[in-house]
Amino acid sequence: MNIQLPHPDPLQTPLQGLSRQSLGPLCKLAILHGFWSRSDPSFDPTILPLDTYFEHFEQQCRLALHNWGRHDVSSLKLSHLVDLAQMIRQGTSRAEMDSHLISILEGHCQEVSGEIIDLTVRLLLMIQTGRFRQALAPGQVSLVWADGPLPKSLAAYFNNHIVLKDSVELDRTFTARNIERIGGIRIVWTSNLIDHLRMRDDRSVALFHHAAYLYYRKDCCDIYPEGLLQETINTLSLLLPIDQRDTKNWFLKKQIELHLDNEATRCRPLTADERKIDKFEFWRDRLVILKQAFDDAKPRTFRQAWLDRRNPTRWYSFWIAGLFLIGFTILLGNIQCMEGVLQVYKAYHPT
Repeated sequence: MNIQLPHPDPLQTPLQGLSRQSLGPLCKLAILHGFWSRSDPSFDPTILPLDTYFEHFEQQCRLALHNWGRHDVSSLKLSHLVDLAQMIRQGTSRAEMDSHLISILEGHCQEVSGEIIDLTVRLLLMIQTGRFRQALAPGQVSLVWADGPLPKSLAAYFNNHIVLKDSVELDRTFTARNIERIGGIRIVWTSNLIDHLRMRDDRSVALFHHAAYLYYRKDCCDIYPEGLLQETINTLSLLLPIDQRDTKNWFLKKQIELHLDNEATRCRPLTADERKIDKFEFWRDRLVILKQAFDDAKPRTFRQAWLDRRNPTRWYSFWIAGLFLIGFTILLGNIQCMEGVLQVYKAYHPT
């Protein structure tokens, strides 16, 4: 009886294995070092938990394997994805990567080489790209990367040229909890970075919640435009402030229900200067649109009206007037009841 022992290098694991089982601890560690740390020897993947990142990693791989169901991709290994990730970081063009894959892979893997590259981008950068529609949730957008180095396409997409000149105040009531509970704008949690803060319609906005991923990548990634990841962390600090208990409790319920990254509510609080809209470049326009939609939203229920403290003077005036109206209505009702009682009494006891 022959017993096949596991390969000493976890990266030699066939990708098809993910269709039947999850990644083991050693395999996760090898992926992190292979994807992220070859240019950073001080990289320590144990500082923050990356459970939500690997849920995304496994989900994307399984979606790809399902899409390749009629192809034999048994020769595709995790090491091939790591090699592609390193080529992306080195600025290799898409055409060169495609030629490289075709030269080292066998059989049907050559037919899906472009989709293998797209999968690697989704795993490395948490950005949707390619024509693989099954990997997109409803309403998500996808990065177009036709050729050339990927950083060039990213720079073009995240061009920080400011279009909206409007100035808005990012006050402390502008939180994800209030946006949903008061503004009636549904928060759609996303694992697609280019969807972050994008309003899909008038009643929903996407929010990228993978804070641990952002912390790890912001200092060791030369693919994203400089400053993008730190600014993304600042938007999480803005919308999920660590020093607001109501927001933290609200997020905790969402985190348990939807398996969100718990680090999203542990970002360093912003100073008054950092909260200014002019401090945001990459996400400025989307923040302006979201803040204007939040400010323009009117309470639709008594509960929303009670929670809406955006304008304290208006809130107090509304509820004082409401209480006066209710009290006056009760008083009139009592007077009418007393009049009815007197009329009945006089009917039976005429003077």
